[in-house]
Amino acid sequence: MLDILIGAGHGMNSCISIASVGDTVFGNTLKVSRSVYSQADHGHEKLRSRLENPGYPPLAVFAGGTPTNPNILPRFRTGIFYYKPSIQIVTIKYFTYSNIYQTNMSWVKHVFNILTCPFVIAKIKYHPEIQSAKPLEQPQDFANRVGKLIAEKIKGEYTKYNFKDCLWFNGHDEYISQLSDEFKRDHHWRGNNIEWQEKCKLHNLDPQYSWPKDMFPELK
Repeated sequence: MLDILIGAGHGMNSCISIASVGDTVFGNTLKVSRSVYSQADHGHEKLRSRLENPGYPPLAVFAGGTPTNPNILPRFRTGIFYYKPSIQIVTIKYFTYSNIYQTNMSWVKHVFNILTCPFVIAKIKYHPEIQSAKPLEQPQDFANRVGKLIAEKIKGEYTKYNFKDCLWFNGHDEYISQLSDEFKRDHHWRGNNIEWQEKCKLHNLDPQYSWPKDMFPELK
């Protein structure tokens, strides 16, 4: 959400957002900006029509979802990349007093951290090079290429895990059927965030670290 607000003040007046926010005050504000509400199971025709109409302003796309920290990018979703638009990369770097990233289970604490942060300095950069799909390039390959370029620019890491993996780990059990194969192979044994903290507590380990499985004899 903070990304959208910062971007709106610097020329990114339209964005793609999940349909559920359309029922909120925030969603009604986005409607004025001619944003597009879309979900995986519907909304593609609306998006296609929007992209093909030259009368609309450019769309801001957060293909990785809401970042969980400033250095890691989940694998990009492919919705916008199916239409092979020209893409300009924009990066935002935050300088804050307190943690404004969703790195804990409690949304209440997350909102509290944002509201009690005395100041936020944001550095937004429009990178001049334009990215276009290569001939016969698949949507996921196009998305991955753009994601890796962004990770390179922020000196971060573009991972093979998706945003639903993050949501499930943070307690949203409804996404268990949408976990990536890579996450199930590498990290599903940890359980969700609460289960992981309990496992680490048994062995006096800090749950903020990605301890290997052999540190937990009971799992062998």
